[in-house]
Order: sequence, then C-alpha cells, then structure tokens
Amino acid sequence: MGGNLPAPGAIVGREREIAELVALLGKPEPRLITILGPGGIGKTRLSIEAGSRAREGFPAGVWFCDLSLARTFEGICHAVGETLDISLTTGDPAGQIGFAIAGRMERANGSMLLILDNFEQCVEHAQSTIARWLTLAPRARFIVTSRFLLKTPGEHEYILQPLKLPPKKRTEAAKKMLSRQMSELESYPSVHLFVARAREYVASFRVTEENIEAIAQICVRLDGLPLAIELAAARVRVLTPAQILERLKERFDLLRNMRGDAVDRQATMRAAIDWSWELLAEHERSALAQLSVFRGSFPVDGVEAVVDLGGRSALDALDGLIEKSFVRSEERSGERRFSMYETIREYAGEKLKRAECGVRSPELKEEKTLLPSSSELRTPHSAPRTLQRWRSWLLTTSRKAWDGLRESEGDRAFRSLARESEGLISIALSDDASPEDAGWAAVMAALVLYRHGPATMIAPMVERCLARFGVSVAGDISLDDLDLSGRDEVVHRLIGMRALALCADNPRRAVEMIDLIPQQSPFIFDAYVILFTAYQRLQDADGAIECVQKLNLMKNLTPRQRLHVDVLASSAREMRGKAKETGRDLERVVAEARMLDDPRIEGMALNGLARVYELEGNLDLALRTYERAVEVHRGTGHRNNRAAAQGSMAHLMARTGRLDEALKIAEEAYAVDLETGNRFGQCHRGIVLSALHCALGRLDEASAMAEKTLILTRSVSYAAGTYLALGMLGVVWLKRGLGAELAGQPSGDGGAFALARARELLTQASEISAHAGFVYPDIAFALARCEEALGNAGPARSTAKKGLDALKRAKDKTPALYEPDYSMAIEHGERIAAGLPPVEGNVSTAGDSLIGSSKAMAMLRSLIGKVAGSNVDVLVLGETGTGKEVIARAIHAKSKRARKRFVAINCGAMPAQLLESELFGHEKGAFTGAGERKIGLMEYASGGTLFLDEIGEMPLDMQVKLLRALQERKIRRVGGTAEIAIDVRIIAATVRDLQTLAKQGKFREDLFYRIDVMRVDVPPLRERRGDVIELAEHFLALFEEEFGGDRYRLNDDAERKLLEWRWPGNVRELANAIRHAMALATSGEIGAEHLPDWNATSRLSSFDTESAGPALAAAASERNMLVELLSEHRGNVTAATKASGIDRRTFYRMLERHGLKSADYRKSRR
Repeated sequence: MGGNLPAPGAIVGREREIAELVALLGKPEPRLITILGPGGIGKTRLSIEAGSRAREGFPAGVWFCDLSLARTFEGICHAVGETLDISLTTGDPAGQIGFAIAGRMERANGSMLLILDNFEQCVEHAQSTIARWLTLAPRARFIVTSRFLLKTPGEHEYILQPLKLPPKKRTEAAKKMLSRQMSELESYPSVHLFVARAREYVASFRVTEENIEAIAQICVRLDGLPLAIELAAARVRVLTPAQILERLKERFDLLRNMRGDAVDRQATMRAAIDWSWELLAEHERSALAQLSVFRGSFPVDGVEAVVDLGGRSALDALDGLIEKSFVRSEERSGERRFSMYETIREYAGEKLKRAECGVRSPELKEEKTLLPSSSELRTPHSAPRTLQRWRSWLLTTSRKAWDGLRESEGDRAFRSLARESEGLISIALSDDASPEDAGWAAVMAALVLYRHGPATMIAPMVERCLARFGVSVAGDISLDDLDLSGRDEVVHRLIGMRALALCADNPRRAVEMIDLIPQQSPFIFDAYVILFTAYQRLQDADGAIECVQKLNLMKNLTPRQRLHVDVLASSAREMRGKAKETGRDLERVVAEARMLDDPRIEGMALNGLARVYELEGNLDLALRTYERAVEVHRGTGHRNNRAAAQGSMAHLMARTGRLDEALKIAEEAYAVDLETGNRFGQCHRGIVLSALHCALGRLDEASAMAEKTLILTRSVSYAAGTYLALGMLGVVWLKRGLGAELAGQPSGDGGAFALARARELLTQASEISAHAGFVYPDIAFALARCEEALGNAGPARSTAKKGLDALKRAKDKTPALYEPDYSMAIEHGERIAAGLPPVEGNVSTAGDSLIGSSKAMAMLRSLIGKVAGSNVDVLVLGETGTGKEVIARAIHAKSKRARKRFVAINCGAMPAQLLESELFGHEKGAFTGAGERKIGLMEYASGGTLFLDEIGEMPLDMQVKLLRALQERKIRRVGGTAEIAIDVRIIAATVRDLQTLAKQGKFREDLFYRIDVMRVDVPPLRERRGDVIELAEHFLALFEEEFGGDRYRLNDDAERKLLEWRWPGNVRELANAIRHAMALATSGEIGAEHLPDWNATSRLSSFDTESAGPALAAAASERNMLVELLSEHRGNVTAATKASGIDRRTFYRMLERHGLKSADYRKSRR
C-alpha cells in the first residue's frame, strides 16, 4: 500500500467531523469532497487525519499534495506529478496524471485517495484538472481543502465549523467557578484543545477554578479557530490565562508561533489571514473592511446602509464574502443575519483604518497587485465616515425598536433591540459619539443588559454618559444639589436606568435617584415602575401602594400601561398579605394581555397568579401556571422574570417531593441569575439550592452554596436572606454533626466540632431573627436541637421556648398552605422545651445523651459532669463495644473546649512512623512522599480535645515522644526544628490493663501515670441489664429509616431473650442484634426468632461466669470471645482469625462446639 501521507498530528475536538469524513470515504459516492472554511480552522489536519483512518480502504495509497505555491494549470500539474512521482513528458500533463492514477489503481486492484490542500488560489483550473481526473480515473477519490467551492460536477460540500464554544460573556473579567461549572466548561472541545496544547508547552499546566473561565473566554474571543487557540495556548509559558485574555486586544502580536516549526502562513494568525486577503477582489476587500465597523451580527439593510463601494453592489460583495468563508450567514427568528469571526473583523478593521482597501479609480487597469496605494482609491469610505454611517443606521433602527416597545410589536421590538446591543454598548462607550447619541445608546443597551445581563455593566456605562452631561451619581455622592428640571429626556432616562440597576443592590439609593425625576418628564411612568421595584426590594408595602396610586392618577395611559399598573397593584396587595384577593384581577389581566398580544405583561401576571393558586393550596394548578409563565418569559427573552418563575416553581416542586426535578430547575434559574448579574435573584435561588442539596443529602454542595449566598446577602444588605443563609448553613453543620456521631466516626473533627460550628452559625441567625422578626420553621429550633445534641439541656430548653414564641406569632400571619410546616415545627419545639427526646428517629447516642436509666449510668453521667468541668487529661477504660469514644465526646461536649475541635485517632491502626507524622505533622521533604508540609493532629486540635483510642497498642518509641509532648506542651514536626506550642486536652482509651502492661515493660509507666489523672470506667452492658430494653428501643428508632421508615417493636419473647443474653460485645453487639432482627422481621413486630441464635448454655440468667463452676465459666468465656470477634468483624472469619491469632480450622471447630454460625453475623449488614 503506497502513499506519502504525513504523520497525523494530535487533533483535538474533531472526532465527530473525522467520523463523518471517514464514513463518506467508505461509500462509493461522493468521489470529490471539498472541505470549506476560513484560514486557521483546521482543514489540513482534518483531511490528513481522515485519510489516515480510511487508509485501509485505498490499496493504491493515500497521497497528500500541498498546492499553496500553485497558481496556474501548469503549477497544479507539476505539484501533483511530483507528489505521485510522475514524469510529465507529454503535452497533456493533466491527461497523463489521470491515466497514471487509473493505471496504479488497476495494478493495486483498488482505489486511491488524493488530498489536494489549499486549492483556493487556483479554483479557476478545477475543471481542467480535477474534473478530468474524475473522468479518466473512475475509482479515484479526492479530498480538497479550500476557502470556496470548486463548482465541479459531483462535488460534495463539507463546511468545517469552528470548535464548539462555551457561552460568551459581555465582560472580559474572569471569575472563580464552581466545580460543577468547571466540569461543564472543560467539556467544550475548544477548551480541551487549549488545555492540551498548553500542556505541550508547560507540562505542569493545570485547569483550576480560578483560570477555567479565562480559558473559556479566550476560546470564545478567538472564535473557536484551532490555529488561534493553539497560538494563544503557547503563551502559557510566560502569561497566565487571565493575562492572555486581557492581551487579546493585541491578538496579532500575541498569536505568533514561537517554535519555528510551522509554515509561514501558519506561523502567525496575521499570516493566515493575509493568505486569505490576497484571494479577494478589490471590491470584496473594501466591503469586508467596512463591515468591520459592525458589532455582533447585522442584517442586510445594515449592509446596504453602511457599505459604500462607489456604485458597485454591496450585496454582490457580501455574497462573495460568504462564499469565501469570510462572512457567516444564518437565519434568526425569521430574519437573515450576518456575522464575522472576531479575528477577521479585527484584521479588516486595521485595513480600514490604514486605508489599505478600496475600489480603484476607473482609469486604472485591473491588475493582480495586492494592495493599491491609498492615492489610487476613489471610494469615499474613510474609517470616520464609515463609522458615522454605521452609528446613524444603528441609532435610527434602535430608536424605532425602542418606540415599538409599547406598541403591539413590543416583544419583537425588544428582540430587535437585543440583537443590536453590542453595537449600542460600543456607541455608549465611544468618545467620538455625541453625548446625546451615546446617552440614547446607553439607555437602550441598559434595558437589554437588565433583562439579559450582565447588569453589572450598566453602572459604569450609564455613569460615563451622565458625566458627559455634567451629572454625577457615582458611589455615595450626595444627590441633594442635583436638579434635573430642564434637562433633556435622555438624562432622565439615564438616571432611571442607573436606579433600575441599583434596585437589587441598593434599593434605597434607587429611591433617592427616582425622586429626582421631574413630574413633567416623558419618562415619569417608567420612573414610577422602577420606584415600585425598589420598594419591592425594600419590602415597603406602603411605598409600593403609593406608587400604584400615583400611576393610577396619570392620564392618557395606554391599555398596556393600564394592565402593567394592575399587575403592580396585585403585587402591592400581596406585600400586605392579601394575595388571595388578587386572583380574579390577575386572571383578567392574563386574558387581556393575550388579546393585546403582550406576552411581557402576560408573563408577569402569570407569576402572580401562580402564587395565588399556591397560597390557596391548589398546587397542581399553581405548578402548571408557573410552567406557562416560564415559557412565556422564555419567548419574550426576559431572563430575570423567567428565573424568578423557575425559582418559585422549584420551591413548589420541593414541597411536593419532586426534589431532583426541583434541583434541575433551580440550577437553571441560578445560572440565569449569574449570567445576568441579578444578585438579588442569586440570593433567592442560592438559598433554594442549598436547601435542596441538603434535603438530598448532598451536604458539601449545600454548604458551599449557603456560604456563597451568605457572602452575597451581606454585600447587598439583604437581612432576610442573611438569616436564611446562616440558618441553612447551620442546619447543614447540624446534620453533619449528628451524622458523624450516628455513624460513630472517629476521624476528623467529629460530630462535636460540627455541632459547635452549627451552634455558632445558628446563634447568629437567631440574633437576626430576634432583631428583625424573621422566623422560618426549618431553622427556628435548629439551635435548640444543636444545644441538645451537645448535652446542654438548659440552653436547649430556653432556646426552644424563645423559638416557640416567635413561631406561634408568625403562624397567625401565615397562609394556610404553610400551617402544617409551622405546626410540625411547633410540636418539635415543645418537646425540646419540655426536655423530651426529639420527634425524629435519628437520635445519636454520642452527641445527644447517654442512653440508659440504670444506677450504673446515673453514676457514669455524674462522673462525666465532674470530669468535663476540669481541664486535666482523662483515661477511659472499658471493654470492646461499651462506647468509649461516645464517653470521650460527651466529656468534650460538656467541657469549656466544646466550641473547639474534637479530633480522634486510633493509635493501633498504623505503624510508628505514620503515627508520628499523624500526631506531630511533618515538614516538606522530611521523608519520601512528604511532598508538602502537613499539620499534625496535636497541632490541629490545639484549643480542643485529642482522643487517643487504643493507646495501649501504641509502639514504645512513640510513647516516649508523646510523653514529652504532654509534659512540655510543645511538639516538633517530623523533619522540623521549630518547637510549636500546643493547648490540647488528651482523652485516652483502651480495653487493656495498662498498669499490668507497664509492669511487663510493654507500656511506659511514666506515660501511664501522665494520662491516668482522671479515670472513667465504662460499665459493660451485663452490669446494667436494666438499660438493655431502653437501648434496644433506641436502636429500633435509630434504624427505622434504614429499613424503609416502618416502626418496629419488641414482643415479650424478644425482650426476654435480650435480657437473658450476657452481651460480651456490649452496646455494639446489641445494635448489631437489633439490626439483624429488623432485617429478618417481615412485619413491625420483632420476636425471639428474629434475634441471633445464641447457645442456651451461655444464657446466664441466674448467675455470672465468675460464680459458675470452672468448666462452665471457661466455656462461657470462650463463647463470649467468639461472639465478640464475630460481632466486631461482622461474620468475616478470615478477619476474626487474623485478629485473634487462632488457627482457621480451630476457629471453625470452636464455632461448631458452641453452636455459632458466622452467617448470622453477616445478616446484620443488610
């Protein structure tokens, strides 16, 4: 198999296109494929990759020929002949090549693929070359890359599009992204290409939350052109992505190949476009240069109004530019629109400024020289005059759309305005435009930015325009001396637009600005609408009603304005708590808005009407109405209104249990808020998202969203939002704390730290609630629950009583829809206030209270209280499964260190070197694998409590280092020299007799006496049999959710069996036995048959092992050991034998002797 195909380079983001081309090559037709696209889009690489993958289908070979130097018929034949190694000796070189191709295919008994690259400069010779070869060699296949079609019979047009791009931002500032948004941006092929090429230059380059958006916007601003993206990526050697994005204004200096391995036309972006520019006729160059004044897309009437070719047809030139891939054409909303790649637009703009384009004087002959001197050009299109024609056309077109906003074509008029927004922003920021032109452009652009975002662009743009009229409203500057009477209407509207942007962040300032508008201003109706929005944000019902009254007094209002006032009146009544009264009015407004064909008013009314249905309890109808509102807003393009409807819709879905659907809709609404810069909306949707994540058990996502929202609510002085965000964050930490303790997790901060953090946040929320009167059922008693979990019964009851008073007052003013929420919360609070257990089933034995009412437990509680009041180290002793860590957490929770960290570590679970690093930390490079500094747990827990579990298993050499740290209260990191002061309380625990171990030399005696300052002996369960049933009932409630939420109870036989058993595995074994029984029970009643099958010889109901005969005592002791091992390792015999050191065969014989089955202990894991 022959061929000269170059090795394909790494191609990124073109898998779909490659597959399509390979599929085309696998079919008999088409035989000629022309890949079209502008320079730098990757036509050459794509053709080579496709040819390489299709090679097996071409026995006569795949051949590649670069025609970039060919201009004539002879040049094409020479290049192809040289590629195929054909000596052109006849007077018909094209014929000779055709016959040679046919001969080679005959010898190979198969087809040939010939790739002809860069054919655009010799298209006029396509008929005499390719067309003949197709005829002379019927089985030959061709791929041609070109800027435009060859117009040869049988030609298949394959248009290569830019790489798929992320959404475009109006602003160039890049911000930190959330991890989910980061993953979404990384999935775009253009971003993938940038990252891949950046890593070729800097192997350590990584995508981060800080740089991902800059990378995405680089790709957007480079139009998804692979060559431009690759050249930009090369700059990561000296610039960050944010710096590259900033420097794209000088893109032609930036986008240069620095490796010297590219052909001239690919070495710089300018060279790539120069190559294309040379192929244009003079009138096409002139048209392209003049089109560079447009921003964004443009319509055909804009082309005719702006492009001046000295009598030649602008449309003909446009058609040629489209054919040659310089201009793109697409239909949008029934209108044909045109656009240019940004890189080409900037290039053409340079040509316009330098007068390097135009149409020659008639007396000059048409020659092939590339750039005539400016003196030879006669077209009157200097850059200033072209810009003026464009501004004049754009402002005239936009003012027509602006005037149509209040007419029957309002929706279409706004879409027209939105399409021209980029140009309007450009005029508003231009010093060359007159103040009035710039002002009107800013007013119209601000409306689009308010609805579509980002709203953050409004302030600097509007304030810049106002300054040109001598008016300053920036920052907190006083407005007392500002008099707008006698000012032009455009100044009034600029003030209004600045106030509208302030409604979300500083509504009081917005009110001050609107008060400046004279009553006789043509803008006064819109001014009062903006004022109403500000009062809504302030929750000022009186101000909102006054606005409606003034609007109703106005004369000559249009029918649409009347309907708008009716919608505002309904909103004002809702602020007064009378939303239900507005239902009929809103239904009428919806009907009339449809008759007037005003979807904007219809959408606003539907939002309010859905809210009425929701408050009436008609949730299905409310949901359908919200869905209608969303669709209407989507059609009008009013993204803020759409996001508001989606947020309400998500909240309602959550109430009906459709959490996953609600989350998806809320995320879509939040994304709109981010894009439009609607910070007030971000506050609302952020709280909803946090609550949904929390309800779905995604606590990390809930916490991240609540923290972000908390910062935002504080920045916009939104007190109710701050209360909700603090409360939501506190609830998340409360769930973490209860969850950690429930699972008995001994690692990390543990439940106590999470509970202390929850208490801190919920206390702040409670203070806001007391001051401002906000109260929310889900938050009202979270603080009391937290205090209760920390063991602070008194504060829990007093906090609950305060919450009850506030919630009962709020309930009286609450719509019937929410009464169940309030009633449930009140019931919950009353139980806490009365000192009763909480109503939910997930009570934690670690954080909430110690379960049991036996004398032994009463003595233990008393001892814990005394120990917690001191600050000395503690030794907790007890058998396996008695709950030594639970006791340690209870001591910490009741101590003065409760607000600080509780950190736990199992000293027997790791070798000495790793344990030393865990406890004391290490410096970077201290040992192999120490790639960075690590803070040890003793340092991390400073100020709090460090729980050393299984301290009896700690290696002797580590005991020496621990003793020194405890005596000196200083540590030194592994590999470090600096001594670090610590303030940590040690609570150690073990199942072993440390005093005996010390005498045997297996535990340091000095360390034993150092930690044995205060001792807590945890009684085994057999010594507090009176607690067995209480604990069993506790576990039944605890595991309800795990077994489908059904309630379980013990019958008399089951209770009797539980009381007879000795419980060698203590509380842990009891918990496993209850879970085992719940897994086997087919109904809510648990009988003796559902409990593990304990051997009757070991049921010691009337005597203890110690008082039995030696033989029975030994047998019982052996059985207890086996049960403990099986319970601890959940029936895993391999793990049990490894832990005990007993031979596997011996272990099985012992199980058989005592009638034990390992499978019974595995069942408890169901």
